[in-house]
Amino acid sequence: MTILPIVVIEQSAFPRKEPKPEGRPAHHCNDTQSLFVNPWESFGEFMTPGIRNSKDTWAVLKEWKNSPAPSKEDYVKVAKPDWAATSDRDTWAQDIKATWLGHACFLVELPAPRDSKISQDIETPARGPRILFDPVFSNRCSPSQWIGPARYTPPPMPLKELPHVDLVILSHNHYDHTDIATLQHIYNTQPKGSVHFMCALGNQKWFESIGFDKQHVTELDWWDSRDATITLQTGASKSTLTVTCLPCQHFSGRSLWDRFHTLWASWAVEQRPYVDDLPALANKPISKIWFGGDTGLRSVPRGRKQEDMPICPVFKQIGERFGGFDLAFIPIGAFSPRFALSPVHASPDDAVEMHLLVKSQRSIGMHWGCWVLSTEPFGQDPQRLKQACVDRGVDTGEFSTLY
Repeated sequence: MTILPIVVIEQSAFPRKEPKPEGRPAHHCNDTQSLFVNPWESFGEFMTPGIRNSKDTWAVLKEWKNSPAPSKEDYVKVAKPDWAATSDRDTWAQDIKATWLGHACFLVELPAPRDSKISQDIETPARGPRILFDPVFSNRCSPSQWIGPARYTPPPMPLKELPHVDLVILSHNHYDHTDIATLQHIYNTQPKGSVHFMCALGNQKWFESIGFDKQHVTELDWWDSRDATITLQTGASKSTLTVTCLPCQHFSGRSLWDRFHTLWASWAVEQRPYVDDLPALANKPISKIWFGGDTGLRSVPRGRKQEDMPICPVFKQIGERFGGFDLAFIPIGAFSPRFALSPVHASPDDAVEMHLLVKSQRSIGMHWGCWVLSTEPFGQDPQRLKQACVDRGVDTGEFSTLY
């Protein structure tokens, strides 16, 4: 008998909260949780709530418009995933598996519970819990599919071929990270209760506005955690994940009038063993991953050297609080011109710094190779990342792209 996966969300038994300040948190601009800010010196003066630097905005648009079209030599070659076990089949079920689906979208499968059985129907080891980050399968990252940035790299397979996922986690509501068509497809095609959606503060109402029941969506503030207990298709096997919403340096908005109105976030996921009579959350996590979302590290104004600028303090805090990660996903693209985009988009140099600060054992570069969103040459991010690793003395096998 096939058992459908069930996802149950509860208050975390082991939250990694920051001490609560007196009054409202520094990143809240009001008491109604409807306006937010990056409360660090590293953000500089980038488009703070209610203020727009029109000079920089027009400069960026002019540079972007005048940028040459990508050459076909720089296009990202697409490989269709077959989701099959590799030659390391004996350890497959206990591996962390990550599939890049373009830009910032990753399907991550964590180790299967150790009591899982190999399926009798197919010669594939039992699966672990699956998490889908920032899924966007539409052609344009825009309010309309008639206008706006179009893909140079298609998704690696049709959306209908996406495997069953247990959690969908969104970093923020920009169109290259939050796509209505993709989210509605997942919600409407999977059995209700078998997939749960997680987002930062202010986004739950948006989900409800596009047809989601609020019981299937959880929104969190920075440093808030929830435990997701997932009963998998492989039988009675369960897996418990502690999901923590974490800070990053970015902004939000789906129009010119709602910038900073919802929160943006990075995310940590800790997998813990599950025991029926004790949630087993006192045990050491089996695996830990960090999804950086969309983030900058420091603001680099015109005429200033990046080495002289303050860096965002949260990445060091995250690394210290979690004791490092087995795997991290860190943005490396859409960073030029630096005077305008450095506060919110990491360069490869910034990404390597974040890799070190969060203490990741292995990192994968993302947020590149799909849409032209900035002015640096398209498709050359893997080479830039490799050089950044060499410059910092980081092994290029420790931090690379999946391309």
